[in-house]
Amino acid sequence: LFTTETGLDPAYVWRVGERYTQTRGTGPKHGYYKKGQYFYTEATSSTGNVSTYMVTTQCLDFTGMANPTLDFYYHMWGANIAGIEIEINEPATMEPGTWVAVNGSNTLPMSSSSTPLTDYEFKRVNLGPYANKQIKLRIKASRTGAGDLADIAIDKVMIYNRSANDAGVELVLGNFASLPAGVPVTIIT
Repeated sequence: LFTTETGLDPAYVWRVGERYTQTRGTGPKHGYYKKGQYFYTEATSSTGNVSTYMVTTQCLDFTGMANPTLDFYYHMWGANIAGIEIEINEPATMEPGTWVAVNGSNTLPMSSSSTPLTDYEFKRVNLGPYANKQIKLRIKASRTGAGDLADIAIDKVMIYNRSANDAGVELVLGNFASLPAGVPVTIIT
């Protein structure tokens, strides 16, 4: 579904990783589930304020979708990371090669309270303005400065029609089957 496009610096590209990236002090040591593959940008030998792109190879058809949504987990730990941004091209109304940022999609580097090698953070991007349309989508990763500390990773990328009444259960503690009858359960949305 995705292909890569280099920006101004062909050394700054998206790759597939399984373990540590080749540059220490940036990038994760594994995928979101602590195993498996993930996408990442390799910053070694790239310089300056440049971007690289992961682009959908075909149009995403949101016909009949009321609430198209993009979810992913990201890892951005490194002094030379500028961030991630989601951009779209709507072929019915835009020229090829013209991309616009999706409102609310800009994702900044991780906070200093994150664990450098293991923490991934969650990002949800509302694609609702493109409901019932066909679009192309790209994930733009950007770096800044001359250092190599700009390995950005993404994992568990999902594009789907999000339910308007989604309870959003993210964590279940305990075994509900073992709860005695009549014990109240609070669902926080």
